[in-house]
Amino acid sequence: MAVSYEELQARIRALIASGDLPDERPQVHEVSERLGGFRSKRRPTCLICGEPDAVLGYFWIGGRVAYLHAACDAVWMQERQEET
Repeated sequence: MAVSYEELQARIRALIASGDLPDERPQVHEVSERLGGFRSKRRPTCLICGEPDAVLGYFWIGGRVAYLHAACDAVWMQERQEET
């Protein structure tokens, strides 16, 4: 991933501020065969870094969805913990 840790933090803060990435825990967390495993052209893009092959899916009541890489997810979790 070509994005630095500081850039990920800034993107996460901007996504939270815009409401595109909730700062609360998702209702459902999914790592599925559709997302994980083999590389496919249909795998979603990470909401945080914008790179393809996101392997985690988060879903909230109301239809909000976020697909993330594991590394981006870890930074998002850390940002959420620092805000509380």
